[in-house]
Amino acid sequence: MEPEFLLNCGGNLVSLGFALGIYVLYKRCVHSKCAIHSSWLDCESSEIKEIRFQKRKTELKKALEEINVETQHSNPI
Repeated sequence: MEPEFLLNCGGNLVSLGFALGIYVLYKRCVHSKCAIHSSWLDCESSEIKEIRFQKRKTELKKALEEINVETQHSNPI
């Protein structure tokens, strides 16, 4: 076989392997249940976002209940 053909074929295989590696990493990140926060990458799964949202919502509800109880006691009828 000619050396140019082997060189082109090898380059194509390396490109295909590189693209496959990026695809596999992307799929692992999409289905991951973790969060990555670094100086150049900020990534969270949708499940973690939902958990944080529910936690924040619960905290806000508790704060509103405390405020409601305080205002009911401070305003005598």
